[in-house]
Amino acid sequence: MGSLLTLLNGFFANGAFFLAGLGAAAVPTIIHLLNRRRYRTLPWAAMNFLRQAMQRNRKIMDLRDLILLMLRTFAILLFGLALARPIMTPASLYFWGVAFPALLGLVFFAVTAAVLWSRPAVRWGSLAAVLLLGLLCGWGVYQQTQTDPQLAQQFDGSQPLHAVLLIDNSLSMSYETALEGTLLQRAAVEAESYIKALPNGSRVSVVPLCGPASTLSIDPYTQDDAVAAVQRIEVVDRSVSLTAGLAAAEQAVEAAPLMARRIVLIGDQQSRNWLDIGASDLERLGGLQVVDVSPEDWENSWISDFYASDGLADVETPANFVVQVRHNGPSPRRDVQVTLQVDGVDIASRTVTLQPGEGAREVAFSHVFHSYRPEPGQPSLAPVTARLTPDNLPGDDQRHLILPVVAAVPVVFVDQYGAQGEDEAKGQIGETRPLRRLLAPGIEGERRLVEVRHVTIDQLNRDVLADARLVIVAGVASPAGAVDLLREYVEQGGPLIIAAGGEFDSAAWSNLAWRNGDGILPAPLSSTPIGLLPEEAGLDLQPFYLKYDSLSGHPYFQLPDISEEDLRDLFAEPFFFKAAAVDLSDAVIADQRAHYEAKLRDKLAAQGDAPDDSEPLRWLLWESQAAAAGPVEEADLARLVEQSNARVLARFATENEDPFIVQRRIGQGEVLFVASGVQSNWNTLPVTNTVLIFDRIARSLIRTTLPRRTLPPQERFALALPPQRSQVGVLLQRPSEESPSEPLDVGFIGQDRRGVQVAEAFQRGVYRLYESEVGADGAELAGEPRLWELFAVNGDAEESELTPLTSDQFASRELGEGAMWVGRGREISLAGEQQYAQNLWWWLALAVLVLLLAEIVLLATSAWPTRPAANPAEASAAPTSA
Repeated sequence: MGSLLTLLNGFFANGAFFLAGLGAAAVPTIIHLLNRRRYRTLPWAAMNFLRQAMQRNRKIMDLRDLILLMLRTFAILLFGLALARPIMTPASLYFWGVAFPALLGLVFFAVTAAVLWSRPAVRWGSLAAVLLLGLLCGWGVYQQTQTDPQLAQQFDGSQPLHAVLLIDNSLSMSYETALEGTLLQRAAVEAESYIKALPNGSRVSVVPLCGPASTLSIDPYTQDDAVAAVQRIEVVDRSVSLTAGLAAAEQAVEAAPLMARRIVLIGDQQSRNWLDIGASDLERLGGLQVVDVSPEDWENSWISDFYASDGLADVETPANFVVQVRHNGPSPRRDVQVTLQVDGVDIASRTVTLQPGEGAREVAFSHVFHSYRPEPGQPSLAPVTARLTPDNLPGDDQRHLILPVVAAVPVVFVDQYGAQGEDEAKGQIGETRPLRRLLAPGIEGERRLVEVRHVTIDQLNRDVLADARLVIVAGVASPAGAVDLLREYVEQGGPLIIAAGGEFDSAAWSNLAWRNGDGILPAPLSSTPIGLLPEEAGLDLQPFYLKYDSLSGHPYFQLPDISEEDLRDLFAEPFFFKAAAVDLSDAVIADQRAHYEAKLRDKLAAQGDAPDDSEPLRWLLWESQAAAAGPVEEADLARLVEQSNARVLARFATENEDPFIVQRRIGQGEVLFVASGVQSNWNTLPVTNTVLIFDRIARSLIRTTLPRRTLPPQERFALALPPQRSQVGVLLQRPSEESPSEPLDVGFIGQDRRGVQVAEAFQRGVYRLYESEVGADGAELAGEPRLWELFAVNGDAEESELTPLTSDQFASRELGEGAMWVGRGREISLAGEQQYAQNLWWWLALAVLVLLLAEIVLLATSAWPTRPAANPAEASAAPTSA
């Protein structure tokens, strides 16, 4: 059946409708044959008097039955043919010239045989004709399968075409050439020339490969409208996905199935875009011309990455920025200015020389945000930009980020003494003291990075944690009754650091806080620690150190402007006497994975049931960047189980390479376990520079709780309004605009949450949203709009790698006979298959209507006599209902 449909789809837009029409056309004949058997005869002498009258009318009644059945059969057959929408090409001569007429004749004689079955001469003659025509139909189909496919390529320009133009409008297409403008302008010239060369009546689908799709229709344009559509295409800060583009071409082809198609891809043909494309991706299209508009000689410098080391800034400490710059081309590029801007003002600049193909060159900057006055616990958002001296591709010579500037961020420090029990004179110093000094140095009031909340484990409650951006527990003997509370905090997105040291009891923590993965520990702990304290070891002191190679894989331990040699020296400073032993044996991991998978399967099975009222309500006053957990899908189980595993971020240089820092995600948050202390005599960390790493880790974790406003280009981006500001109007200012001009609709973007949707954020730069007061009637009140929110958009840095595919590389990919390379300066070919009778389906539908009207007229004609019986035997027998 599949092979038959494949064959028929070469002659119909949808061969299934033709088969359905052919089958349905047999229904009237089958009903006629069944009606002949609905009666049985009984002897009735009076009927003999009617025999002669019946014989006089019999020929007329048989002719009426034949005409009615022909009308009904061919009406159904032509209706199915109209739905199938015939496709006629020069290569389909045997099908349409031999096989199809033979099939129509076969249907005609089959109906004749069914109606005039009682006439032996007609019956056998019709059956013989059916057999011969069936053989002729089969011979025509066979000859069609042997026809040279190249006959379909005999294009003479007499028939209209459907051209699908896939136009690359990614960032690289804004590359500027000296004579022809940008590559997109060159592509537009190629597209317009091709459109004007199409035969009259042709239709054109214009598909910008990177969007925005809302400005153009997937439906075919006329030639003049297609030229205007090509001129409307703009470069966007996105990368090409050829897989998605070819899928869009298939969708466009379906919009005009009765015209011969021509699919043309016009772009700079970056080699990276063709890595995953093979012959199987093109075979469904039936042919593709690849037009190369890449520059003959090119070079490019670009900013491949730009970030703040800690992901946030405060108003007193310098924020460190790293700009990564790359260059490709035939020669070095000298005297390139790398500039840092804050709020559009140049802050610092560096001059560098860029060597081609040597990877990323890092340029470091620092800046103190003295002028910012963030509210306690609430971030102010600072737009920061890195720029290069412009080159031929200016779009990638800048990158942007939105940096949260914070002050007095609530951080809860939990240790063995808390604020009330700590007494330096008595030697009662809490284990969290070095971290408090790191994050809240001797700066008074609201200008500190964090607001310190120093408590003991039994003082923890929801009020203490509700607005906390980080919780650090260190030196506590036992978690006591705080495990459930801290678990809820982490599941809602709160970051938690647990450190040993002080009075930490590994056995108590493992018993109370592991719970086979349902507690707050990333992994169970052994009751026997690693090493001994100096007072316990005496003269047999055996310190151990950090294993540097285990640190190199995580950003926590990568510091800007620090060489690898200096990093090795930094992490070699502390030595450790005692640490908690983390049990990450295969048996523990397997048991935890099985337990978590069972929980997920229970959740999957219960998703259709009523909601569980026992689920804890959300009580955090801020929302995590991580997406809330959605419904569990069977296909996601393996991935979710894998994500539940503990991950070792750093190890000791012991015999077993025991873990030093272990991380695990729980819900929307994460837990870090530090196996040694940060204040006590478990190690020498507090008196070394290595302790500064905890400042970096804490800042990074706090950053995960703040709004993420540096984004990739996207179709739609939702921003929630503050609850107290839900009755406002919102205006958007895009990067290319000097003032806000685009009003946004305020509505619900989630359950009980009002906000706005920003559509088509495809342009690189900073987007600003302004709010204005609105009255009860929704009208905007007088007054200047106030800046409410901002976010930055940056595209994929790999889009700046301009190395094009060559014609030889294209040929070596063996993409099939239908794939053709059109090099620079060559014309796009119109040659290929052409189709005739594009509007035949309309005439077939009209013919169906004519046949139905003829049937109605025939039935309404009273001149036709009524047959009293269904077969000749009724001339001597009376019909009686069976």
